[in-house]
Amino acid sequence: MDFWKKGFKKFACFGIVLLILCMLSGTAAALDAPYVSDPEIEVLQEKATHSTIYLEWNSVIDATEYRIYRSSTIQGSYIQIGTVSSNEYVNTGLLPDTYYYYMIGASDGSQNEFSNTIGIKTKALTASPTNIKAKALITNENILITWDSVNQATSYRIYRADQESGIYTEIGTSSSNSYTDNNYTFGFSDDTSYWYKVSAFTGSWGLDGGPDEAITYKRPELTAIEDGPGKIKLSWAKIESYDKPDAKDAEGYYIYRKTSSTPYEKIGTVNSGDTIEYLDTGLPDGTYTYKITAYIQPDKGKESNEETVTLSGGAQTYTVTYNANDGVFDSAVDVGSTHTGMLTGSNILEVTGINSGDKLTKPTPPPTKNGYTFQYWYDSSDVEWDFNDGIINDMTLYAKWQKNGGSNGGKDPEPPTPTEPSKPGQGHSSESMQGPKPEPLKEPELEPITQGLAAWAFPLFLLILIIIIAYLYIRHKRRQRMMKNGEL
Repeated sequence: MDFWKKGFKKFACFGIVLLILCMLSGTAAALDAPYVSDPEIEVLQEKATHSTIYLEWNSVIDATEYRIYRSSTIQGSYIQIGTVSSNEYVNTGLLPDTYYYYMIGASDGSQNEFSNTIGIKTKALTASPTNIKAKALITNENILITWDSVNQATSYRIYRADQESGIYTEIGTSSSNSYTDNNYTFGFSDDTSYWYKVSAFTGSWGLDGGPDEAITYKRPELTAIEDGPGKIKLSWAKIESYDKPDAKDAEGYYIYRKTSSTPYEKIGTVNSGDTIEYLDTGLPDGTYTYKITAYIQPDKGKESNEETVTLSGGAQTYTVTYNANDGVFDSAVDVGSTHTGMLTGSNILEVTGINSGDKLTKPTPPPTKNGYTFQYWYDSSDVEWDFNDGIINDMTLYAKWQKNGGSNGGKDPEPPTPTEPSKPGQGHSSESMQGPKPEPLKEPELEPITQGLAAWAFPLFLLILIIIIAYLYIRHKRRQRMMKNGEL
């Protein structure tokens, strides 16, 4: 009887211990049950801009909604900023270059669970392009826009407006720091202002830089009048640029003429932008129509208006004298079918009856000179004559000789032409530099202390129970044997 009393007490003690272990095991199982698990956040940082953060996390089983909480500090007060049913959220209207901290709450309607905390930094505001310059070309078909490169920028947008404070419309993009506006749809008007802005992209679009103004060139306004027998005088206003440091006035003008039987051809070039008149002489009676264009090499501007003049008072002709310069002409020299050539000596050839603007034909064959090779014809200013130019007055052309063996021929030996030192080309390279992305800030996740206990509590309980039963059984048998032998 004492045995059972003592055994019962011991068994009761072990029962209490067992009850406690079962309670702990049940509590751990409840904590570890997948009722609503914590959402795991995966932030796509590359989609964070200077004013927006995009959050995405893994879906939670049985969750009906997700609540998004945000704080300005990692341990600050978190305020709910939104509720969504999907596993993504876009937070807009944020400040640039600023950290924001988020927690996601998953709910199944009866219970809420929260994710870990994560911090994300918005991108710094993209710098605006500077030193924007817009320049109209004399063609009035293109406007060139340039600007200083923005660090880490991969693309630029170009905007145009008709007024400085007007509405700017995007007209194109560029991956470099220049853009040519070819406004083929509407065309640029003459002597008109256009305004330009530029923005840069470094992961997000920054603010516009500018504006800068471009003013298109005027067309020449041509007048033409008869200026005596066989003469027509052309005049026009100087083509000037607008008042900007990099803008240019016209470098010169091309003169074109046509008749009732011939199409337009260039009859002359005015090589100074300050010269604003041209005299066409030696004209026979007839009707002549003119137009001009200004140029800034290599571009040619818009054509002027046309002007027509009719002559009826006689024409003037010119004579060109070829001086063989100690050489000798062949007696059968040919100067073309348009004009008449006559040898007045073995080394002098005169071509007469040349109308103003007519082009010469090179004498064939050229003159000869013992010990020398003929090079070309040059005028009184020692400049090689261009046979594409028209004749506008009487003149003499001289033969240029090259002495066999390398010496110069002609009127006088020419000194070597000094060579201007070459200038180094200018270039610009922009190296994109990208700093490291800020790592999201995460709080360490603590494993529940009861998770391991729930796994081994029940096997331990069974082991202890078996040991107790075995111990009681062995002791009981032992006492029976001792009582039978009279030892107790």
